[in-house]
Amino acid sequence: TKLEKNAFCLITDSGTVPEESLYFKVPSVTIRETTERPEFIEAGFNIISGLESNDILRSVSIITSNEIKGEWDPNFGNGQTSTKVLNIITGKFNRIKYLE
Repeated sequence: TKLEKNAFCLITDSGTVPEESLYFKVPSVTIRETTERPEFIEAGFNIISGLESNDILRSVSIITSNEIKGEWDPNFGNGQTSTKVLNIITGKFNRIKYLE
């Protein structure tokens, strides 16, 4: 994470690195044709380059020429997801035991 935090630009084929770049306010380029996280592109933190080297270089130039001003709320819930999942699983097991 220290490298990411101090980077000029992150270049990745990962779907999660753009989220980390957003946290550190470092621009990122995703080397893919599509992404499952378009909200990072919409917020101005990430750009999809495609796979060609010229397109990657152009994308780095574009994303690093803009000051990252976008705001994005990284809150993915209330922190209770594990508890909810555990309750659902426990409830299923209890129902199975009851039916036996």
